[in-house]
Order: sequence, then structure tokens, then C-alpha cells
Amino acid sequence: VLLDSLRLVPPEGDVSALGMLEGFSHLASLVVVDARVDKTLLDDVASLLPRGIRAGLTLTEGPGMVVRALGTDTGTLTRMMLDVDALLRERWFGAPRLSLRKY
Repeated sequence: VLLDSLRLVPPEGDVSALGMLEGFSHLASLVVVDARVDKTLLDDVASLLPRGIRAGLTLTEGPGMVVRALGTDTGTLTRMMLDVDALLRERWFGAPRLSLRKY
């Protein structure tokens, strides 16, 4: 069971305040559940994190991992998550990076 509850209502409080987004405006989350997740993978994912964001990586008992990041723009966080996805696709499936486009 995964429960990830995040409710941000800007009119009800300052979401950039301490304990909320702490000055950042964007949040990205990725949950990976797979028996191949280990400390080595977590370290490899950590090496992909760009400067200018605040991120956290956690191994779960699932087995799996959770990646969360705070940033100031969608593009940076999207690229980071796509980099993580590319690492997983290549390592586990020998598959190429996804090419996502917006129309």
C-alpha cells in the first residue's frame, strides 16, 4: 500500500514557508517499487541531481525508493525525473530514453 498525501492550498497559507516548500515553487515525486532497487542504484540516482534544487532519496522496505525534489521551475525537475527514468530503463531493460513531447 502506498499512501502519498500532499495537499497544498495557497489561499489557506504560505506554501513557500518553512516546513512547506521552503521558498521553492515546484515539487516532483517519483516512487519506484522493484526488487532491483538497492543502495548502489540510490547512489547513481543521487549523482543525477542537478544543482539548484533540494532533493531527497529514500530506500523503502518495499523494496523500492522514493525521489522527491523541490525546485523553482518545471523544466529542471522534469529533466531530472526523465534522467532517473532513463537510468532505470537502460539498466533494467536495455531500453532507450523516452522522448516526450508536448503539443
